[in-house]
Amino acid sequence: GILPPKLLFEVLLRLPAKPICRLRAVCRSWLSFTSDPLFLAACAARYPHPLLAVGVHSFPRKGCVDLVDLSGNVV
Repeated sequence: GILPPKLLFEVLLRLPAKPICRLRAVCRSWLSFTSDPLFLAACAARYPHPLLAVGVHSFPRKGCVDLVDLSGNVV
């Protein structure tokens, strides 16, 4: 079945940042949902430490994106 948007919001909000980034590739509706300013603001409030998205363009991880905290740790 389909989860109501409010329930989906609460479930996704409890996930760490890395799986949320992976979920964005599932379908356009999930990309849209996880790009919503309200969802992003809720995530930022829940995880106050800034993260950087680092793209890898070399073999063997070409096309990968890692989330890195300001200490350089991949999350």
